[in-house]
Amino acid sequence: MRDVKARGEPLDPNKIYTLAIPDYMLLGGDGYGMFSGQRVLIGPESGNLIVTALEKYAAARREVAPAIEGRITIAR
Repeated sequence: MRDVKARGEPLDPNKIYTLAIPDYMLLGGDGYGMFSGQRVLIGPESGNLIVTALEKYAAARREVAPAIEGRITIAR
């Protein structure tokens, strides 16, 4: 990753960030080894499944309108 931003600003290497990721990434899937050994606030066994979160979101009658936003790019 070369251009990671939080709230539109480049990451500060001296700051600690909290993020939510799927357990697949937490456990090193697809080469995401950088999360190994980091503090976990809510482990996979305690948090909601993604499908459950989506069901709750849809049940609240919020509009689900996926769109391509251009937030993820491939560095060449």
